[in-house]
Amino acid sequence: MADSQPLQYFGVFGGDARIQPDEGGRGNTSNLNFKLGYSFSDFLGVELHIGRDFSRDRADTEDGVQYAAALVRGNLPFDRINVYGLLGLASVNADFANIDGSYTNGAVGVGVELYGNERTALGIELMQYGFQDRYRTAGVGLVHHFDWPRFRGR
Repeated sequence: MADSQPLQYFGVFGGDARIQPDEGGRGNTSNLNFKLGYSFSDFLGVELHIGRDFSRDRADTEDGVQYAAALVRGNLPFDRINVYGLLGLASVNADFANIDGSYTNGAVGVGVELYGNERTALGIELMQYGFQDRYRTAGVGLVHHFDWPRFRGR
């Protein structure tokens, strides 16, 4: 990542997912994840994830799987590659016919960003939302860094 890297970024990831509640019930599905992030430095930042499944079978759930997560991100930046880890809290909603799969729990993940230019990267990310009840995702997507508009006083 270059020194002129903007601090804010957003990304869109799509891929496969698997839901595994502790009480039984499970399923495979497809996942769509939107992320918004802020970097405090080249090495530390925060991210918000919002996502849901988008497959037709809904992984045997009544309304599919929806989730949101607040995460701290640690980066290992190289020339045109950024390796990162994520750790935080997640809220997942996945109601099965006989099981309430809604929970708030920890979240952990790893990823790699491959930069085509200073602002845009191709990302690969593995996430696990929850430690007992688990929603695991593996996705590929695009990340774009941008400059937040500055307010100017008169």
